Amino acid sequence: MGRGEHAQMIVYEAIICAALLAMAVFFVYQLHPPTMQSASYSSQLKMLGDDALRALDSFPSNEYPGYSLLEEYIIDNNTKKLTEFLNFTLPRSVYYNILVSNGTACVKIYDSESEVGKFGMVSRSHHLIFIDPKKAQPIPGYNGCIYDVIIEMWQI
Repeated sequence: MGRGEHAQMIVYEAIICAALLAMAVFFVYQLHPPTMQSASYSSQLKMLGDDALRALDSFPSNEYPGYSLLEEYIIDNNTKKLTEFLNFTLPRSVYYNILVSNGTACVKIYDSESEVGKFGMVSRSHHLIFIDPKKAQPIPGYNGCIYDVIIEMWQI
């Protein structure tokens, strides 16, 4: 093997080494770690849901003195007005289910999961309300008066 062939071999080795190095850098670049944006977005979504429930609970009821609009909508099972308010308050890309719970049983009163499916990170907002069992029983067979209104939210 002469000097010219030896120099050619070194050039080939350098080209192959550079190509392998470039592929390794590209591969490592594709394996970036997951960002924390999803966790922070999930907490922002939860805060939006909490704010929406709190706002709805702060407006007085028109039909039931001493009750809030949130309690009125749950008593009357008026999911149309409840979802209108949530659609106005939450971003358009957010879908949600509304549930009412007494701690042991849980009833889904609005379901948008059947329309688009549930995917990604799901945030839950809770708000406790008082409903006299003589006025309504959102959970059949439960004679208590404390209910947890839950909004499960996810974003497209």
